[in-house]
Amino acid sequence: MNWILGIDTSSTELGIGLANNGRCIAGFSRYVRYSHAELIAEGIEFILKTAKIGPADIDTIAIATGPGSFTGLRIGIAFVKGFCLEPPVRILPVSSLESVAIGSNIHHQPIVIAFDARRDTIFWARFHSNGHRILRKTEDACAPAKEFQSIVSKEDIVITDTLGYTKSSVFDFLKERPQAYSIDQYPVQRGLACARKGMQSCDNESWISVEELTPRYLSKAYAEA
Repeated sequence: MNWILGIDTSSTELGIGLANNGRCIAGFSRYVRYSHAELIAEGIEFILKTAKIGPADIDTIAIATGPGSFTGLRIGIAFVKGFCLEPPVRILPVSSLESVAIGSNIHHQPIVIAFDARRDTIFWARFHSNGHRILRKTEDACAPAKEFQSIVSKEDIVITDTLGYTKSSVFDFLKERPQAYSIDQYPVQRGLACARKGMQSCDNESWISVEELTPRYLSKAYAEA
């Protein structure tokens, strides 16, 4: 039946989505900090009950693997590894930056997605929507904040995420910019965006086994650095 489960735990949003045969079926989001471990099983159970299916019906999972919150990414990936112990499930690693771009539903414009990576650095990537799909224009990167300021052009729509860091100031230079949006004011359903990415990639060679699933951090953890 090709049931695709989408999961994104890379930020303060716990995002879960479900798609089937080219259609988005349901989405679940929670914006409670430090609660992904407690809520992810509950959210997935709710999604499956809504669709009247069970865990064994899921044959593909599209999960955000980074960059993003180190703890959040580990929680999502650990859950998927446990969820896939029994049924043979294909895994699609999804860029956390791309899941935001897909969920933004912006059409026919250049999009820059940027996350605060701490220590005055920024995770970022540029995309473009052709009206049907989000097309990647650059690879995910980690850049110094000053370098990022020179990267952003006037034509870009910029969506930023501080990843729950309340003291973040790296995006202050965008405050007067009309086409810049904080994820707090421009929420997207990241889990459903991952499921949508899975629908677009069903025949793509990017699918992996659960044993190959690892986080993609792009930088060292704050404590490690």
